[in-house]
Amino acid sequence: MQQESSTHDTLNILHDKDHSRSDYIQHAEFHIIPAWMVNISGTLMFRHRSTKSELMDDLTLDSDELRKNLDELELYNKWLGGKKVLISSLDKIYRKYLSCFTNQKTIIADLGCGSGDLTRAIDNWAKSKNMLADVIGIDANPCMTQYARDKSKMHSSINYQTLNIFSAEFSRLAFDIVCLNSVSHHFSDKALVDLLQQLARQTRLAIIINDLQRHWLSYYAIKAITGIFPVSSLAKHDAPLSVLKAFHKNDLINLFQQSNLKAYSIRWAWAFRWDIIIWLL
Repeated sequence: MQQESSTHDTLNILHDKDHSRSDYIQHAEFHIIPAWMVNISGTLMFRHRSTKSELMDDLTLDSDELRKNLDELELYNKWLGGKKVLISSLDKIYRKYLSCFTNQKTIIADLGCGSGDLTRAIDNWAKSKNMLADVIGIDANPCMTQYARDKSKMHSSINYQTLNIFSAEFSRLAFDIVCLNSVSHHFSDKALVDLLQQLARQTRLAIIINDLQRHWLSYYAIKAITGIFPVSSLAKHDAPLSVLKAFHKNDLINLFQQSNLKAYSIRWAWAFRWDIIIWLL
């Protein structure tokens, strides 16, 4: 099993050798942040994944509020690590399987592509490597795939498809790399295990999971931000809930064990995000 050690909380973000700065952060956390916030971090609210549904989980949703929320998620991916984590994972896969990318077409799928911002990032990455690639953006909501097409006019090579990834039609597709960008937390543990087992059969090289960490500080920060700034109604409801539906590291390890996945790496990344690669070849 390939499993990278990673930091799990805000106190460990700084290098261990920077003792004076680390001591200051630790001191500040318990004296500046209200005590009730620190105490609540140990409650059941954060111990287990929430099973509530996000508004975005409605696959028939089609509204200006949805499109506004998709634009907000683009900014979130750009400034809070989503895009950076994805490209870092693609680079690792490229280095490990370099010979597999030579003189043959590579099929890369972005599942739950939303507005296609990270699908376009994948397309740009493949072009930067002079790679012969088919980049596919897949979403079950036709409003999202159409919005992605509208925003991808400069990326005519991307193929957007409206497909439910739990459908028989999807199960017949084959890929070299599959990307799950902030998608996995939408599913129950059982559905996610079933999906990972299926993707392991459909995918040749690797599966990237780029998703959120369930952490009390992230939750309250999101609550504050969406309460202060004029964000969409979907962001106000879904953003804090998405943190509650997200993962602790042990959650991920248990899911991979249930899925019979042996080789994977898990790395913590800013901001409160997991950078995961499941190695298949």
